Amino acid sequence: MSFVLDGTPAPVVARLNELLVAAVHGAVVKSFFETGGAEPWTTNPEELAKFQAAETQKWGRVIKAAGIEPE
Repeated sequence: MSFVLDGTPAPVVARLNELLVAAVHGAVVKSFFETGGAEPWTTNPEELAKFQAAETQKWGRVIKAAGIEPE
C-alpha cells in the first residue's frame, strides 16, 4: 500500500481509486492529456505501491552513485 494511504480503510482507498480512474478517463481530462501529447494511464493501489517502491530504490541508487547529499 502507498505510504500516503497507510491506515486508510480499504473501502475508502478502493472508492478513491474508482473515482480517480473515472475522472482520468472522462472526456474533459482525457482531452486535456491528449492535447498535451500524453496518454491517460491509471493503475490500482497495489501496483502504485510496487511502482513507488521500485522508483525509490532506483533513484536512491542514482543519488548515492552521484554522491548527492541532502541539504
